[in-house]
Amino acid sequence: AVRRHAVAYVAGTFGSRASPFLSLAQPAIHTPAQSHGTTLRAALARFLPEASDMRAKVAAAAEELDASVGELRDALEREGMMNETLLVFISDNGASLGQAGGGSNWPLRGAKFTPFEGGLRVPAFIYSPSVLPAARRGGATDTLVHVTDWLPTLLRVAGASSADVG
Repeated sequence: AVRRHAVAYVAGTFGSRASPFLSLAQPAIHTPAQSHGTTLRAALARFLPEASDMRAKVAAAAEELDASVGELRDALEREGMMNETLLVFISDNGASLGQAGGGSNWPLRGAKFTPFEGGLRVPAFIYSPSVLPAARRGGATDTLVHVTDWLPTLLRVAGASSADVG
């Protein structure tokens, strides 16, 4: 449902707004992991029999999350908005481990609710074909970033400052 609403927002709103904003918080990978239909059946078929099917459910939810991000990107492209869009993708914490949590943070030590890298280091990316300076596109960093670092950065990209937030 979240995916459909986001794509509908892009299709119905972006063309009529000067500076649209969409914050899409996907709960897909959080437990209870939710996936449906053929994606879940395919994931269950790929995993060896286990006491719990949670790992397959998390894998299917991750696949559906990936498809959802792809659909949103495709909608932005169809509406002619991709060149003026900044996509920011970030996770909140590492996976819960084992069959109960369904995740793996390998090769990192630790998991969600621990102070180790497996609980703290998460994937994130910023993508834009034109909003980011060319020198910054396609790069990677091992720099430690905290969620509170995002607001000033995104405000600057938008041409605003923290004084504009109030």
